[in-house]
Amino acid sequence: MSNQPEALSESKTAQRWIAQFDDGDREDAASLVDRLELFNEGQVTDAITRQLEEIDTAQGRVALYAEREISQATAFPIETYSNPHGNLSERAVAHAKFKPVSPRRGATRVGSEGWMAFLISQAIKANPRFVNHPAPRQYNSAKRTNRIRQIVIVTDFIGSGDRIWTMLHKFWRVPTFAAWWSRGYIRFHVVAAVGTSGGVARIKSHPCRPTVCVANVVSTLTGPQPKPWAEKWLRLAKRYGKDHDQPLGHKETAALVAFDYGMPNNVPAVLGQQFKRWKPLFSGRAPSDLRSFFGLPQTTADLLRSSIENQWAKLKRVLDFRSRRRDRAEMLAFLLALRGRWHADAEVEVAERSGLPTQDVLRLRGVAMSAGWISESSRLTDSGRKLLKAGLARRRREVNKVAGSNAPYYPTSLRVS
Repeated sequence: MSNQPEALSESKTAQRWIAQFDDGDREDAASLVDRLELFNEGQVTDAITRQLEEIDTAQGRVALYAEREISQATAFPIETYSNPHGNLSERAVAHAKFKPVSPRRGATRVGSEGWMAFLISQAIKANPRFVNHPAPRQYNSAKRTNRIRQIVIVTDFIGSGDRIWTMLHKFWRVPTFAAWWSRGYIRFHVVAAVGTSGGVARIKSHPCRPTVCVANVVSTLTGPQPKPWAEKWLRLAKRYGKDHDQPLGHKETAALVAFDYGMPNNVPAVLGQQFKRWKPLFSGRAPSDLRSFFGLPQTTADLLRSSIENQWAKLKRVLDFRSRRRDRAEMLAFLLALRGRWHADAEVEVAERSGLPTQDVLRLRGVAMSAGWISESSRLTDSGRKLLKAGLARRRREVNKVAGSNAPYYPTSLRVS
């Protein structure tokens, strides 16, 4: 383990990828690959499971659907009937089933939608108030509290947001669901482990006004606002990806993310696609020399330690979170990422800038307001500016752990020595 590279760019897989660049561009290519945010399957599963557990089912049952492409024009077939006034109307076919996920031709697994369907089946075992891909007839019940009140679409990653937007729209085009929504009977909800701020904004623009919950927001090279830090990587991606029809990935998202089970099509083409004589960083599952960077065990010893210590990667995060150093670093990252007044969905923007999960952003905002470091509009106060200045000056100084306390520690002042 002592020979393990510290940076992703130093791995054998990354070195082979970097070697494709001209000598003068290899430093920028190495920094680009080191900027990727990495997630493993276990982290994605935990993030989705945790968010599903937080959904309120007291007011009614919740329909869970795995994100997927729907080839039909609508989520369910529509039939014409004569209403009580003698006029012709349209409605969903009551007994129509939501088309099940099927394996892709030539593939051994059904893709992320099959995995999401499995997570949904596990969530239903834990909470019988959830309903697995229900048909329209299952939405009504004689008992009011047993009626389905929420439609939740589950996905691992939101890139451009187009696929979920389209899925929502195909529910929206079913007259029955549109009528239920207009009367307040149902609401739409999206749960994702990882996403981009642009993708989240795209989904929220749908007329059904869905609630979108994303555990981790990743950076992109593109966006509505210019990103000076991304300019050199944008030039690199465009120049070396010029032979690909989408050099910045699907919908020019240019997301800086990779999963141990594969790269999404929203990353720059030079990272995730093979074209002409160009080879991606990796295709399919991550090679063995990258496993440790994804928080996965690499050797038999690692596997045994993971088993004994109950998923070391997860435990390590908890232990780090309990340390004063981690708490201070998170607070400083949050304060640095603040821009202007707080507004709806500001946690998504702050999460992208800081690299913190959205739930931690909201938690840290509450702590900072209670401590008087920010105002109610989330602007830095004088004490907040002093904390930030002192914290940045001492960012490399070792801080001893507080013995006998598991509670997060937030100093009220930091002295510069």
